Amino acid sequence: MADFEVSASNIVINQAAYPMYTHQQLVEWCGFLPHWVMEFNILGRAGDDSLIDWMNDRYGFGDQRNRAMDGTIDDKGTFRYPNDPDLEFIARIETRLGYCYIYPYGIIAIPDGKDKPHLVTRMD
Repeated sequence: MADFEVSASNIVINQAAYPMYTHQQLVEWCGFLPHWVMEFNILGRAGDDSLIDWMNDRYGFGDQRNRAMDGTIDDKGTFRYPNDPDLEFIARIETRLGYCYIYPYGIIAIPDGKDKPHLVTRMD
């Protein structure tokens, strides 16, 4: 497996989708979630850690697999849920497993590995 480089460029704040908020407000809206994902990027062992398990450990309120939401994430990171308006991501964080997306309402799409679907859940 190729080495994964962790840097500030791993995080994208989607200011264009939420122009009514400042950059700082969008960062604060994400809460601890980006910090936990970046901890995984820095401290997790390449190839054998699950970001889902890592986030479960950090969150501490049960296994998020049991709270998985329906819906899909398209190739631009937009969350689509039946009969609801599409949600653009607030933050996109690159991990060695794929992109992690954070949305309004505490919704997060956690990658389960390259070319695998995201686990979509609420961690608010």
